[in-house]
Amino acid sequence: MKKSLYLIILLVAIQLQVHAQNESMRQIYDQAESEYRLGRLNQAIDLLQTHINNFQGNLKQNVYRLMSLCYLAQDSLRQSEDYAEQLLKENPYYTSVQDPIRFEDIINRLKSGTRATITTASNQAETLDEVPVPVILITQEMIKDIGAKNLLEVLTAYVPGITIIESTTELNFAMRGVYKSGQQSVLIMVDGHRINSYSTHTATPDYSINLEKVKQIEVLRGPASSLYGNVALTGVINIITKDGHDIDGVKMSYGMGNYKQNKANVIFGKHYADFDVTGWASLYTSNGETYFETAEESHGLIPLNGDVILHRFSKKPSIDLGFRFKWNDFYAFYTYQYAKQAPSYSLDVFQAPYSYDKYELFNGQSPGHSHSSHKGELGYQKTFGNLNLKASLCYDADVNNNYDIAGDIIPPVMGFNIEGVDTIIYPTVGCYQIMTWNDYHFEGNISASYNYSINGNKGSILLGGQYEKYELIDNVLNLGWNFNHILWTTNEDNAYMKTGSENGLSSFFQIKQTYKNFIFNVGLRYDRKKRFNNNTKEALSPRLAIIYARNKWNMKFSFNRAFVDASYFMRSNILPTYKGAEDLSPEYMNSFQYTFDYHFNPELNYEVNFFYNDMKDIIYYNSATSAEGNAYSNAGSYKACGIENVLKYQTSSFRGTLNATWQHAISAENYVTTGHRVNNVPKLSYNIILAKRIFERNDHGLWLHANVQGTSEQISYVSAFPGMENDEYIDIPARIIAGCGFDYKWKNLAISANVHNLFNKQYQQGGTSRSPIKQNSRWFLGTITLTL
Repeated sequence: MKKSLYLIILLVAIQLQVHAQNESMRQIYDQAESEYRLGRLNQAIDLLQTHINNFQGNLKQNVYRLMSLCYLAQDSLRQSEDYAEQLLKENPYYTSVQDPIRFEDIINRLKSGTRATITTASNQAETLDEVPVPVILITQEMIKDIGAKNLLEVLTAYVPGITIIESTTELNFAMRGVYKSGQQSVLIMVDGHRINSYSTHTATPDYSINLEKVKQIEVLRGPASSLYGNVALTGVINIITKDGHDIDGVKMSYGMGNYKQNKANVIFGKHYADFDVTGWASLYTSNGETYFETAEESHGLIPLNGDVILHRFSKKPSIDLGFRFKWNDFYAFYTYQYAKQAPSYSLDVFQAPYSYDKYELFNGQSPGHSHSSHKGELGYQKTFGNLNLKASLCYDADVNNNYDIAGDIIPPVMGFNIEGVDTIIYPTVGCYQIMTWNDYHFEGNISASYNYSINGNKGSILLGGQYEKYELIDNVLNLGWNFNHILWTTNEDNAYMKTGSENGLSSFFQIKQTYKNFIFNVGLRYDRKKRFNNNTKEALSPRLAIIYARNKWNMKFSFNRAFVDASYFMRSNILPTYKGAEDLSPEYMNSFQYTFDYHFNPELNYEVNFFYNDMKDIIYYNSATSAEGNAYSNAGSYKACGIENVLKYQTSSFRGTLNATWQHAISAENYVTTGHRVNNVPKLSYNIILAKRIFERNDHGLWLHANVQGTSEQISYVSAFPGMENDEYIDIPARIIAGCGFDYKWKNLAISANVHNLFNKQYQQGGTSRSPIKQNSRWFLGTITLTL
């Protein structure tokens, strides 16, 4: 008892000592800031310089900012830039707000040029020239330049190799020709917290991710499992949210557009010496557009006339709300996300128009796929000289709902014995199935990095570990007909998914070493998972990168190995169509990349990247398998190469981006290719984005922007139904889609308007749908924003 009491007294004494020291350092900072405001710059610099090693947390970045401002006021530009760089290393996502214009220019120049700093590639702050793999950095200004409504539009505009894929139930994309029914090959994070579902691995780039909260988006192009493990197969997308300092108040917006689009958003933020808080909430709805399809145009099993639904998010709005705060070395993060897109057609095998509004809401859910996701994280990060420690605890809880429509009219393929009815019922009208499951995920992370120097050559070592636990709590399957009548429901004894839990343990290290003009980056991660059936799967993910950097250009060569495990949803499913899935192994990719980057001047930059991907153990579904065989197996492979080009030009009054990608399927087995082309993926894709400031005065300004997105022709494959003679190949013509808009600001009021598919181009896109689906025609959205 006495020992416990002594320990408590000791801990309280330590905490009081730390608090007293923080208060003392804050008083010194406040005094230095007063000296700066009085114009006594040397006194302010001396005060800060004397104690600079004793400042911690948010106060430290404030010190670097004030030092930079002091030197700038003395016209010592070199020293000012040095401390601005220190500020960005302390907080790579710092945004200058209500600072002197010259200081804002320094920050913006450092962040937009080759000295721009990101953290995603190596889990530490580094410039774009230092990152070991090709990276696309998308700023909030670039998002405005295309008038993007959702994350998918941002990625397909700015990231080479990403193209749209149609999947009827959710927004989806391919990365370098790799895609599935949902987006589950690219890891998507918000402030480093995984968004991908732990049951299906999917992360849908839709309206559940509010773009108004985004400061910048860091996209790693290529495998990244050496740091991030599972799912980081073809890339990583890290969405960095705004700090309280970036907002410094409240910003509210409301938008309206055709097809009954409504979009509302509020975001607030505040920053103090050792405390920073941001909160956000957004809603989006649209009735979508419809077009009439005749039975002759249908590729479904039962050709029907009817309306096809495009881009409908209604019944329940898409939601993104959350907050993030930092206090000294502690931080917390929470977000709730929800979105559901109405399926364009009924289930793929039937793929027919259906009567969306006739189907009953069940537990508030309409037809489509969704998951209501709660995500939270608590963390601590502390720097002791050259040593940085970070620890975090994460918790995710999801409610998943797949409400699939079989069709308004289907053949009598399944019979049911109903209590009180002597005959077997074969439902044929208004048929549907609803899968619902609840799960949670817990995760603990710890890492340490140490910076050192050997004979003037800088280096760093990163070590880390992760423990995670996933559990499927329950699941229910309902089969119904007549639009609102449940025929059959599962229970604990006949559930369609096996409940259970899985545990994972991983460790990783990374060494980064400079030698003259060379940078060597070596990393390795080991993942071990104990599955719900007590089987164990292991994966090793190495990375090797060599960078040769000069003043105006650099070259990078990298090798990465990555994996994505078969999802719990697939492996635990006992429905006959998933036979064999329980024993599936992860899919693997080996990737080689060579990147050349040339800086013509601070405004103009060109990058070309060559990649070669070798993907193995692709999960393959064989619909023709006999009753004794397995429907699923790791029987697929895919080899591809490509060239990605990015040309950027940016000044204070103009921004221009051109990117173009060519990709080629070398060989494939049991994968979605026809010859040397990936089905539904163009060999050539390109984007041109231009934004021009027309004028800017003290209280108002106007920007105009335009963009063009083009693809070469594509091929889409439609398999024959049993009894039909031949499969069908559909040629999708090349296309060019244009958009434009403006952003006008007057004092604290802003007005924007954007048009997508300006010339109302009629076109189709294929993917995991049975056949290509018509895409959106001309859509427009106007928004008014008030800042307080």
